Amino acid sequence: MTETTGWKHWAPMTALALILTTPALTGCKSGLLRMMGMTPAKTSIAAEITATPGVNPDINGRPSPIVVRLYELRASGMFEGADFFSLYESENEALGGDLLGREEFELQPGGSRTWERSLAADARYLGVLGAYRGLDQAQWRVTYKLQPESENKISIEIGDRAITIQER
Repeated sequence: MTETTGWKHWAPMTALALILTTPALTGCKSGLLRMMGMTPAKTSIAAEITATPGVNPDINGRPSPIVVRLYELRASGMFEGADFFSLYESENEALGGDLLGREEFELQPGGSRTWERSLAADARYLGVLGAYRGLDQAQWRVTYKLQPESENKISIEIGDRAITIQER
């Protein structure tokens, strides 16, 4: 075998190896950079939030608008252990360093909205609070464990007397 024959044999194989590995290497680039701590992956959330038509009934059973709060949390323990009024009136004291962010809005019976955002890098839980009229008859809070470094797609239902969260 001559020297030129050897190159003719290896050149196509080298080209093929480069063609096959280049997409894999460029596709892994972001993961490699994340592993090296150079570009942290974002944790985000895309939530569809709906209120049932009979949400938050008054003493006559008529549906009423409801205030909803979404809490971005480092941990869930303080949120789950606090009473409603501590969270509603003095959330900073009730949640301390676990509180990373909060949004509040009002939903009408049968209403809906979307909520999308990038979350803090150390956010691990989403806390949802509903200001129901009959707190003693309602499940007014729920937590959801976030999947770090990914988009969390969820549906939040603000029911007549309870809040539920499902992955979509």
